[in-house]
Amino acid sequence: MKNFLKVAVAATLTLGLATTVGTGVASARGKPPAVTATGTTTCNFHGQLVLNTDGSLSLSGNITPSHGVAACTSKGGSLLRTGHINQTLPTSAVPGVVATDLCPAVAAAVTSPQTLADLAGGAVAWSPGPKVAASVGVGLTGGSLSVASTSLSVTYTGSSVTSGSFTGSSTGLSASTDLASVQASCLGGAVTSIPVRGTLSL
Repeated sequence: MKNFLKVAVAATLTLGLATTVGTGVASARGKPPAVTATGTTTCNFHGQLVLNTDGSLSLSGNITPSHGVAACTSKGGSLLRTGHINQTLPTSAVPGVVATDLCPAVAAAVTSPQTLADLAGGAVAWSPGPKVAASVGVGLTGGSLSVASTSLSVTYTGSSVTSGSFTGSSTGLSASTDLASVQASCLGGAVTSIPVRGTLSL
């Protein structure tokens, strides 16, 4: 009888452990849904305006903390810390731009602001991902390339996100770089990328 009880208890414990382990494995395999950040936010942005080999112009960069200030003013109820944005627009959007050099557009902006075409189809990948849903279908409107004092500025007065985090509309992007540095680079030959730093609102 004692031997029978020992066998029964052992079998029960084995079954219990198997059930517990099985549940743990199932839980570990299931990924929690991404958190969708909501509302609006303004984020520190630094990146580049790049003339691609196919003649298209791209604006891309990183969203990171700056001088001890958080990357974004609002996390939208999520845990986001940083992000990466990628946008493109056609070469024809910038008067004076040719497929190999940004310098003509920079020179034109010294005299008067140059219009930039609206951007569409961009995306912001947020970190930590995939815990925070990406912002998809990012668009920028009201763009211009201009010179103010010693700075070359890239500005968009409106922005929108079609799905994911920060869906809706806001006030766009404002970024700049040192004009003298860009002009010095142009003296050395064709320039295909310009560093910019500023803020992006979503």
